[in-house]
Amino acid sequence: MRNYEITSDSHCYLIINAGFFLDNADNLEGYVLWTTEPNTQKQYNSLIASNINYGDFSLEKYACKRKTPYYAANAEFVDFLSNLKKLRELAGDHDQVTAYMRAIASIKAFPERLQNLGTLKRLPYCGEKIVFLFTLYSRGDYMSELAELRDKKQDN
Repeated sequence: MRNYEITSDSHCYLIINAGFFLDNADNLEGYVLWTTEPNTQKQYNSLIASNINYGDFSLEKYACKRKTPYYAANAEFVDFLSNLKKLRELAGDHDQVTAYMRAIASIKAFPERLQNLGTLKRLPYCGEKIVFLFTLYSRGDYMSELAELRDKKQDN
């Protein structure tokens, strides 16, 4: 079991010696985690998952325990969810903004392209709404959801 030291630099933590290599980088270990706790150091005994593993991917509930690749395999779907999150933020739906942020972080960490709903349902913070949005996105009907939210924002 390896220990991972987390050092802080103004709310941005870099895990050192985690054995995670970014694309297009030689011998670069570690990845960035975001937190609200400044100037702290912690020890984590394990970043490897308990439930289902896809290589180094873990289904850990908390983002600080999941390895996240530099380039997301589901970048287009993440961009779609990010646009929805921004529209919710402009509309003042702060609870939904938090839900979108958690789902986006979970999907970004998944190392393979999402191809079925079963895999998406098993990811942390990906509930029925995210599954519904993935269905719309995969069919190409996602523009209607964005247009509906934009119209709602303009009405307010």
